[in-house]
Amino acid sequence: MKAVPAACRLRIRPEECVACAACPSVCHTLALRMDALELVLDEDLCDNCSVCVRVCPVGALYIERSNEGSG
Repeated sequence: MKAVPAACRLRIRPEECVACAACPSVCHTLALRMDALELVLDEDLCDNCSVCVRVCPVGALYIERSNEGSG
């Protein structure tokens, strides 16, 4: 799977997360984990592949695109 460009970063909408643990179960870099009922992201491990975004049933994860360098 091809990762998204480095100018993009995975982000979590904590208020939307239902703690279903679907995303940690598909994270091949182990960047996502559940801590009690809270989703935690280790940005140093995340390669922004966006598989987790596609499996999230409530849209709590998204890829933030940077505008840096577009001017």
